[in-house]
Amino acid sequence: MCGIVGYIGATESSRDGPNENVTDGGTGSSAVGAVVQDGLHNLEYRGYDSVGVALVGTSSGLTVQKQSGEVDKLSLPAVSDATHGIGHTRWSTHGPPTDFNAHPHTDCLDDVAVVHNGIIENHEALKSELPDHEFTSDTDTEVIPHLLEEELSADDGESGELLGAIRRVEARVEGSYAICAVRKGDDRIVVARRGSPLVIGHGEESMFVASDVTAFLEHTRKVTYIQDGDVAVLEPGHVETYHDGEPVDRGTETVEWEADAAEKGGYDHYMRKEIHEQPSALRQTLAGRLNTDSGEVDLDVSFPPGFLADLEEIQIVACGTSYYAG
Repeated sequence: MCGIVGYIGATESSRDGPNENVTDGGTGSSAVGAVVQDGLHNLEYRGYDSVGVALVGTSSGLTVQKQSGEVDKLSLPAVSDATHGIGHTRWSTHGPPTDFNAHPHTDCLDDVAVVHNGIIENHEALKSELPDHEFTSDTDTEVIPHLLEEELSADDGESGELLGAIRRVEARVEGSYAICAVRKGDDRIVVARRGSPLVIGHGEESMFVASDVTAFLEHTRKVTYIQDGDVAVLEPGHVETYHDGEPVDRGTETVEWEADAAEKGGYDHYMRKEIHEQPSALRQTLAGRLNTDSGEVDLDVSFPPGFLADLEEIQIVACGTSYYAG
């Protein structure tokens, strides 16, 4: 499953140092990048095939680094003045695990970067509405930053404002999503969710956001769970949350679990957690592969006519629970 991490605030980590398994690759990257990468490392248990980060600096602008492969093999961008950033671990649904398909995705101007969990069901239709935009990936996610580019350049009362642009893009997309967006020259992180989880972590002079509390539990235990339809704006030590355009107060909770329990999502055992995750696992399996309108299945592979009908047997290679499911 895909993972999201975002961080904004103090340029020094609130702990003794980043995870020993991650490194800035000798680039001199900021502590912001290290915190984001460390959070991604904490989400590795979810499974992934690609990784990437986007950092926003006061003078360096927006810098993106992404690739297929492991978190600890990602060399962070040399952005010593970064004030905030977002990161993502991807489990491929639309398109194979390549550098181009990894998140974050950007617009044509490289002004906006987006990470996304979920499935944009009408991405092909939306893409056809953007004939002047250049797309560089096979993903459904990439349509989001290009839609934001359109909205940010629109000649209306909210032109140039990322929060307003996110709201208008939400009205156009169909499907489930958890979105984190950053913009060059904007010292905020804007997030939105519908159907995919997002949780905010509160630091003294910083804010975290992630798809799973495990990502930042070592930094803070004070959290806010964003609800479906919410849009939130994160600034250092402060968050504003909106629903249907109106401010809302979602309150805060204190996470009592230890890190290993957090990985189990609050359940006593991984088995119980996996049982309750079956519906979402099934949705993730079908996402991008089943066209619910036509009933057609797309497995990203081509079989010659009659190939499946001529098969005499199907061999399933697996172990454990997967073996019994097969």
